Amino acid sequence: MTWFLALLVVLAVWSAIRLAILISRDGLGSRRPPASRAAWSDATHGLPSRPF
Repeated sequence: MTWFLALLVVLAVWSAIRLAILISRDGLGSRRPPASRAAWSDATHGLPSRPF
């Protein structure tokens, strides 16, 4: 009976560690979103249409 309880404890610890690793690898909430940038058409609007 003692070995069965020990096996259950080991299984519970292993499951908790695996769950923590999977949650940390999915990227939800741990990565910063990419910086928002204006479209290229907005950046080139004020440029001359012909080269100098």
